[in-house]
Amino acid sequence: MKDIVTPVPQEEVRHVIKKCLENSALVNYTKVSEMAKIEGNTRARTHARTHARTHTQTFIRHFHGCFLVAPQISEEISGD
Repeated sequence: MKDIVTPVPQEEVRHVIKKCLENSALVNYTKVSEMAKIEGNTRARTHARTHARTHTQTFIRHFHGCFLVAPQISEEISGD
């Protein structure tokens, strides 16, 4: 261990700073990757919900149309 009076060589300081920056970059990259993964999953779930909602609304419209047309078909079949 060095004492605080002895000057530290410039190369050693650079090495320590470089190592700290590498560690910091790794931590930041990990956090950003996790955030992107969460955001990606959120977008996929939102897309799936929107897709399902659209299909459900389409199904309801078609069902409603069939419900409106059914009495007319019944009248035509019965001959009234």
